Amino acid sequence: MWEYNIPATKPILDSIKAYEPVSYLELTNIDDDCVVEVIGVRGIKSSNEVFDLEFPLNFEMSEKLFLQGYLRAIADKNKVTQSLYSKFYLLLMSQAIKTFIVSYLILLVFRELIIRHIEEITTWLKSFSPYASFSPITGNLHQGSEDELGFLKSSINDIGKLVH
Repeated sequence: MWEYNIPATKPILDSIKAYEPVSYLELTNIDDDCVVEVIGVRGIKSSNEVFDLEFPLNFEMSEKLFLQGYLRAIADKNKVTQSLYSKFYLLLMSQAIKTFIVSYLILLVFRELIIRHIEEITTWLKSFSPYASFSPITGNLHQGSEDELGFLKSSINDIGKLVH
């Protein structure tokens, strides 16, 4: 790509260089005679602690691999670790928020499906007196439902009627 259109490589190198930790980029070309030619350079080499990586740029044709050149990237270690820590903390916070929201929704569903019925039964049992007039448990009593709490409410009502 860069062999035929060197001006097109400049925006690509600039977009890679825009990533803050990258301080230096160097694009080299290797021709058929193994002559190395520097095509593009962006940034300045840093004297700080750096990661110096070289990526081979290969071209594949007819299941053969041809080395076209290298892209050398130098990144400041401090900026890389700072970027990783900030992304880690952002990810940690977003996961904590999602966990809190999902847990709260599960708690609401659990309350609506189970705890509400248990509270109704408890309130009715506390107010039950064999000497007072009988008042059945109110609420969602679905005859013939598969709900165990519905069966429990119906059974308590039946026992209450037998006591009176």
